Amino acid sequence: MFGLEGSLNEALRWQTLAVEIEPDNPRLWAELAELHLRCDEPGECVECRRRILELGPADRVGALINLGWALQEDGRPYEAIEQYLIARDIRPGSAPVHFVLGGAYEEQGRMAEAESELREAIRSQPRFPIAYSRLATLLRKNLPDDDFHFRLQPPHAFSSAAPCIVTQVPGRCHA
Repeated sequence: MFGLEGSLNEALRWQTLAVEIEPDNPRLWAELAELHLRCDEPGECVECRRRILELGPADRVGALINLGWALQEDGRPYEAIEQYLIARDIRPGSAPVHFVLGGAYEEQGRMAEAESELREAIRSQPRFPIAYSRLATLLRKNLPDDDFHFRLQPPHAFSSAAPCIVTQVPGRCHA
């Protein structure tokens, strides 16, 4: 009976061997990228993600998003945004693309652009709760130090699928 007493480094070695045996397999590269990220090697993860794009994956937008995430982890936010913009050009109505682009803009302090992208994610996919949460967090961060608060208000009481409108209410919060 074998024990599972391996390590991330050992897993990385085995996955590297798998990629060497079958270098044109994007799934093997994706698994190698994840291991590099778990080993705190974001630069190597970026290279794996670039290789996946070179192989022409079926989901190019997903591959661009993954490369963008790896670039952000590697401290290269401007390059990440370039990848997200390419993904947005390919699939303009993609809520996940708008969401990650909004997060990248927020990370850079580009709050107006972040807000715009997060709102577009919600417009594109009204049932995307993480986008609502990220937008609420962004708006809360930008509140002045006085007692102004924001509330989410559905535009029509009978339409749960419609996007929410954010309104500013002085002195109180509303659920």
